[in-house]
Amino acid sequence: MDFTRHVARLRHTKNGEPRTVPLSPAAYRILSDLRDDNDADRATVFGMTTGAITQAMDDARRRSGIEDLRFHDLRQEATSRLFENTTLDVMEIKAITGHKTMQMLARYTHLRTERLVEKLNGEADGKEKPLAFFIEKPANPVKHTLTRPKKYTTPWGRK
Repeated sequence: MDFTRHVARLRHTKNGEPRTVPLSPAAYRILSDLRDDNDADRATVFGMTTGAITQAMDDARRRSGIEDLRFHDLRQEATSRLFENTTLDVMEIKAITGHKTMQMLARYTHLRTERLVEKLNGEADGKEKPLAFFIEKPANPVKHTLTRPKKYTTPWGRK
């Protein structure tokens, strides 16, 4: 953790490449509260082994009654909500989630249709409707006439 820069340094990641991830203000506050100033150089944030985290997840899943929830599902959920609830662009989200390719990022993203409808209607964030520019009738519409393209001949025949 680098509390001065508000980032987490992840040395061991799923894709095998270490990376630095920015912390949201809420994540920063929570991690700051958990911080032990006497042990600032320790490798783990929560002082738990991987096995202990897995066991805690299994216990929480069992208590919740959600049988098919895996720890990894939380990454998919977080990725999807970053797209729905922030103004971050695709490349910024890809940097945070650590996906190596756009294809993998797309595979992990599951957007809720209802949220997309809200965004199209301008209800999600109070901003102007994103499609209004394309849908609203202009004050002075320009009339266009479609004409057939002229036939032409190519060296290998008529087109």
